[in-house]
Amino acid sequence: MIKFIKIETTTACNANCLICPLGAGMVKRKRGRMSTKFFFEIVDQAVELGFEVSAFFMNEPLMESRIFEFFDYFKSIGKQQRFSTNAGLITKEMARKLAQYQYERFTISFHGGNKKDYEKMMGLNFEKTISNIKYLISLGAIPNYVISMKITEENKNSVNDFKDLWKGYKFTVGKAINWAGSLGGPGWTHGRRCHALGTPCVFWDGRMPLCCLDAEGKVIVGDLREQSLKEILGGQIYQKYFDFNNKGKLHELYPCSACDRE
Repeated sequence: MIKFIKIETTTACNANCLICPLGAGMVKRKRGRMSTKFFFEIVDQAVELGFEVSAFFMNEPLMESRIFEFFDYFKSIGKQQRFSTNAGLITKEMARKLAQYQYERFTISFHGGNKKDYEKMMGLNFEKTISNIKYLISLGAIPNYVISMKITEENKNSVNDFKDLWKGYKFTVGKAINWAGSLGGPGWTHGRRCHALGTPCVFWDGRMPLCCLDAEGKVIVGDLREQSLKEILGGQIYQKYFDFNNKGKLHELYPCSACDRE
């Protein structure tokens, strides 16, 4: 199983996705932007520990003006990256730039099968985004792409439309999650084990939340301004949650008790 870490270089996003705490306006923590020097330092630590790196967390990475500088760095050290975008900002020029790099996985979020549901779910232009995606894929340089739809009450009736729209393309359809309770809904059930716990994340300011679903930072496991990545991952807080996860007892710990990740 590939280990990877998500690094939030900025908190900016051009969409208003209802399935995302940031897009839904639920994230109250301070917004900001990570320094380039700090980002490279974190990447170096992560690579030394055997991680693949994603230069995003909840944000839209194409709003990061330095994104291709970051990609060049990954390329220089022989690393691929996981990448996720809503594709709303992909111009033809940007698509050609994106096609110059290799990705361990390239996810395109598209949460609706028709104009009404899609624009309600994401706040982006339906036709324009479809055109952006199809042009990018037509370049044939990103074989590991997948177009992803997450299902909610608001868009569940357009799943078949989504499948028809992207017939002949690589796509996935799955249930939306509640982001460790940030978006409400039922919580954890007894005995379940969580794979998300093994995906470390870094906020733009260097603080590390419990996992990639702890969007607000309800549990901070460490701060990379004061500790190394290795120290944080081996720390008591992180290891306590891992221990409970291995025993099938995460439902006893917050915020996992509020999370519905399967």
